[in-house]
Formats: sequence, C-alpha cells, structure tokens
Amino acid sequence: MNSAQVISVNPCSKTAAELNGGDSCIYNLGRRLMRVSVAKPRTHEVINFITGINSGTSRQFSLKMLAIRVTAGALLLFLGILTLDLTAPGIASVAMTALGASLVLGWFTRIVSAASLGAFAYTTYLTAMAGDIPYAGAMLILASLIFAVFGPGRLSLDQIFRHVIIMGKRKCRRSARRRSHRIVLDYRAYEQAGL
Repeated sequence: MNSAQVISVNPCSKTAAELNGGDSCIYNLGRRLMRVSVAKPRTHEVINFITGINSGTSRQFSLKMLAIRVTAGALLLFLGILTLDLTAPGIASVAMTALGASLVLGWFTRIVSAASLGAFAYTTYLTAMAGDIPYAGAMLILASLIFAVFGPGRLSLDQIFRHVIIMGKRKCRRSARRRSHRIVLDYRAYEQAGL
C-alpha cells in the first residue's frame, strides 16, 4: 500500500518559485504587488469624516436632520440675503448666506458649518467687545456647531458625493486586484525567458 509523505491539493501545479528554479524574486514581486492592491484604503474614513455620513446613519435620523437642515438653511439664507450689503458685505452676512445655501442643498455641509462657526465666533467676539450682548451670534454658533458635528444626514447631496467617490474607489480597487492576480498567475514570462 502506498503511503503518502506529502499531502497536496493539486500535485501537478507548481509555484512561481519552483518554475524559476528556486529563485523567488519574481514570486515575491507578485506577492508584494498583490498585498499593496488588496490593502484596505482609507477612503471610507476620510470621506465619512468630510461628509459626516457613514453606514450607521439611519434613515430616521436623516429625515429629522433633513427637516431641521432645510428649515434652518432657509432662515439663514433669507437673513443672509436681507443683511447682505453688496457694496461692502460683512463677514457674518456672507457666512449666513453660504451656510444657508449649504444647509438647504446639503452640499459640503460639515465643511461650510465649520468655516461659518469661525466666522460667527469672530463676529460674536467683536459684538461682545463693543458692549452688546450677542444672543443672535450665540445661536448662530450653536446652529453651526450642531451641523458641523452631526453632518447633513443621508438625504443630501453629500450622500451622493460620498457614494460616487466610494464606488469609484471600489471599481479602481477591483481592477487593480484583477491586474495583480494576472501578474501572479501569468507564467508566460517564464516561457518567453526559456525557463
């Protein structure tokens, strides 16, 4: 009775190192290329941080944020346009107009909210230094802070932007993975080299 010393799934297949006579430099190159292409990209984390949306954002939360966002955005847009002086626009009126438009559309909401937070803090500081009590500035700072922290929700243009970027990166990763498999599994280079 035959007793096998080595158990093999496919005894007829040879690795790239065996085909190359023990030299594993091409095999290691192929493995290194495969490892780089399969590495999980940081695209998800970066785009989730920029947009404030991730896969855990629920539909119910997004509906609530949509109602709050559109209401606050319309009010800020209306107030910003009313206070906007075209000859010398103030920083607060420009920030209110930009934040209102961003909130209504849901486009770069988190970034615009963070920038508006700084503008509103600066104008509130100037108002407080003049001796007035800046109630309106405090409310604008609070509104900007809420949208800078929570983001716009899934029902926004930021979600479409996020989806396009993630799907594009996923498609690039798949094609790179296919190319790296071709490099590792293609033995035509050995045939042409005469090995």
